[in-house]
Amino acid sequence: MISERERGGMFYMREFYRNIYTDFIKDERRKGLSKQGLDSIKRRIYKFFNYLDELDLIFTDVRVKEAQDFQRWLVDNGRENGGKYASGTVLNYIKAASRFYNFLKESNMVMSNPFLSIKKLRYIKPLPRNVLREKDINSILTELSEYHKQTGLYKQIRYYKVHVIAELQYSTGMRISEVAGLREEDIEFYKSMLIVKEAKGGVERVVFLNEYAKEVLRNYIEHMKESVLRNYSRESKGIFGAGGGRLTIVVSEVLKEITDKLKCSNISSHGFRHAFGSHFLRAGCDLRYIQGFLGHQSIATTEVYTKVEKEDLKEVLDTYHPRKWLSIK
Repeated sequence: MISERERGGMFYMREFYRNIYTDFIKDERRKGLSKQGLDSIKRRIYKFFNYLDELDLIFTDVRVKEAQDFQRWLVDNGRENGGKYASGTVLNYIKAASRFYNFLKESNMVMSNPFLSIKKLRYIKPLPRNVLREKDINSILTELSEYHKQTGLYKQIRYYKVHVIAELQYSTGMRISEVAGLREEDIEFYKSMLIVKEAKGGVERVVFLNEYAKEVLRNYIEHMKESVLRNYSRESKGIFGAGGGRLTIVVSEVLKEITDKLKCSNISSHGFRHAFGSHFLRAGCDLRYIQGFLGHQSIATTEVYTKVEKEDLKEVLDTYHPRKWLSIK
């Protein structure tokens, strides 16, 4: 959602400025950016307009110093609720502003893109939290597959829906927002393949289903979907009838119930994606393949799973080394 403050940056702009913005968004759409990617660009450009308004600047006033100051402004001001932006979020805002200035340069409205010359923040990628081992993930998936044991039809349907989503995520590494955007026309069962169109960053990618996940998804589409969605108000054209935010809540609530029952670490809907990356790496899969599966634009993002693996090794050493109890007297 775009806040009133973010919208304000547009309302205070002169007409010609709004027209440039509209042309920029049209250009991004022509380049194949997905709806999610366009929404992200809009949100970040609104924030940049707020910065210009605050300093009484227009886009032609921005040189390297002003571009550098925008990064500092993001760090200092953070979110509207007072929270700070993570370094990756700040860099995404800078990337959006840079795309805007590339457009301005191509349109002969500015001589250069000042954001290409700033000193960018060092990106600190946080380690995934609560990456469960294979046996724990299998226990959770088994519990979900026994949805029929739940008390009451509503709870059975709720668990069944999460069962399908969980198998889909663990087979493909898809984000919950990508699952929410999945439509029937994006599924090619004969190839065990899905086309992810609502991908982060707006870049389409192809993912694949293992045989079990394929049959779970096929059964849902062909026999169960209409019955499941009859119990929900549809807010999306996706196969699960809900947006990413709503699906996240449903999946996370069911997972909390199951992990409490199994007495293992709680995971969110994103946990299956992290498990996918971590388990493939542990099984010996090449990092480049994992990058492709997960849709990471940079291999550095995928390399975070190697750090998790090293932490696992340290934990094993601390647990099993024969001299773990020895101390200097």
